[in-house]
Amino acid sequence: MTAKPEAAPAIPNGVHITIVVYGPLYTRLFIEVGLRNLVALVPEIPEFLRAKSLVRIVTTEHDHAVLRKSPMLGELQKQIRVDVLEKVSMGDERRHGGYAPMVATQRLVVIEAARDNAAIIFFGPDTLCSRGSFAFLIDRLCMGYRLIVGPSLRIKRDASLPYIREQIRAGGNGAFALEPEDQCDLFFRYFHPSMDEFVLESENSIQWKAYVFHRPRERELLIRFLQGPTLAAWPSRRADDFDGFIDHELPELCCDTWRQMYVVEDARDYLALDLTKDDLPSGHQPSVFPRTDLLRSLFDTKNIRTLKLLYGLRTCRVHGSVRSSATDVQKWERTFADTVDPLMLVALVQRNLPAVFFLRTLYKYLCIWNTNTIIFILRYAARTLLRPYKQQAPVSR
Repeated sequence: MTAKPEAAPAIPNGVHITIVVYGPLYTRLFIEVGLRNLVALVPEIPEFLRAKSLVRIVTTEHDHAVLRKSPMLGELQKQIRVDVLEKVSMGDERRHGGYAPMVATQRLVVIEAARDNAAIIFFGPDTLCSRGSFAFLIDRLCMGYRLIVGPSLRIKRDASLPYIREQIRAGGNGAFALEPEDQCDLFFRYFHPSMDEFVLESENSIQWKAYVFHRPRERELLIRFLQGPTLAAWPSRRADDFDGFIDHELPELCCDTWRQMYVVEDARDYLALDLTKDDLPSGHQPSVFPRTDLLRSLFDTKNIRTLKLLYGLRTCRVHGSVRSSATDVQKWERTFADTVDPLMLVALVQRNLPAVFFLRTLYKYLCIWNTNTIIFILRYAARTLLRPYKQQAPVSR
């Protein structure tokens, strides 16, 4: 009897590339860098899909008037449908950590994409993506993945802009995107000090961990993502009650299983750099016991839900042009995993305990008080038990 062939995965009904931009600084950055980057990346979307896709720029009336003067906006309109919407409502900007206008706008964007069965690529006004980034995202979406998480890292804005401007001038046609290797080198050359806060072994490590870094060498960085950044999403159901927090609620809205989530494994495939104020203050509490504080973060079921814990088991590597041996890379990845995975394991166990007689609370605090012992005892068990969740097999399997 002939085996029935597997059905090809569905593909999104278009892609909504979404940018929320407001304020003179970010509007200027978007015109100078972001728009040029989009003009270079949009042609990577296959024509059959681009015909159903759009770039949606959500801004204010004043900033729209500034954007209209940019010749690169006209170049982008030749490639793809561009909608510029004056829908940013400033309101109470202090809400949501100062991101209230962005959160409110993202809510509307996700609701509309869900109604259209379209995927979303989130693109910041101060973002620079490497060449090939959009092609990579589209390839993974067409494989059936519904949530793509990967590196969106900070570099020093004022220090890096002279180099970026020089590269734009050298390009000649206005469009701009660096080759992946050059993009990685740019990241390490203008590494933002705030990135040190997420390095687990750093003296500048902070208490809350949206992601965790291991930096074995100056130009080597391993990352575990625990709360975004969400690069692309394809909602699987209507989202009329979505609250606008793309890194909080979107995994459950898009994915029925952890197999539908993809984590960028190598920054050569996708790397976004955020042009960040050089002396941006931390605003976070320093960590005295980084491993214990990491475990506290993993026990936070409100901000790090189970699907995020599962994609947090996969590692992304960012590395410069100087090659490291495969043996060294495997050693670094094993060291990183043996520190983080036992903590992930006990956090996953806690979520499956019966919610009776304060059992979960007692379990949580016993683990927190014995963090280093847990890492030592459970590292071998974690290697075996968590191995299946690290595989990014095709969605159909």
